[in-house]
Amino acid sequence: MPISEVEEILTKYRKKEDSVNSKFSQKNQQWSVYKTNEDIHVLQSNNTETIGTSQAKERNKLILKNLEIVKGNLRSKAIYSPSEMQCKKIQENYKAQPSLIPNKWKCNLP
Repeated sequence: MPISEVEEILTKYRKKEDSVNSKFSQKNQQWSVYKTNEDIHVLQSNNTETIGTSQAKERNKLILKNLEIVKGNLRSKAIYSPSEMQCKKIQENYKAQPSLIPNKWKCNLP
């Protein structure tokens, strides 16, 4: 390719390249302003939301207490089921009358 053709291509796309570079620099400036504002906001929020060790301990105790309550509720809901109650009733009847044949009843656990 001769040098004249290269110069034509360069001049042809120079304006587009300049416009892209200017847009890119604007976006970089906007990003840097946004980033500094975000950093300032994070620093301010960190300063206002610091808590002491006693407050943290109380908060953690409350969280653990709530966790145990929820776990207990889930256990009680998981333990109770109608089929389990029927199975217990069948077992009690069988223990009360051992002469019953075990093949006549079914116990389907969940």
